[in-house]
Amino acid sequence: MDKKKAREELKNLLGGLDIEEEDGDVSHDNLTITLCSYFDRHLNKPDNNPIDDECGWEEWVVAKSDKALDIIIDAVIAYMER
Repeated sequence: MDKKKAREELKNLLGGLDIEEEDGDVSHDNLTITLCSYFDRHLNKPDNNPIDDECGWEEWVVAKSDKALDIIIDAVIAYMER
């Protein structure tokens, strides 16, 4: 598998990890939703940002969440390659 495809699969895996409730039930939330929720309330979020038609989040929120996942993936890959 090439590095680009492996990186994308790792990003999808980590971004899709379910966040469990304290009682062990799955909340149907995942790391990507958690990141989007955080950036949706971020102090630096611009006003009147267009909505991403695919997911319903503002484009800025999606871009920041995607960048955060990229940073996480870069750190994981760097750790595994050392």
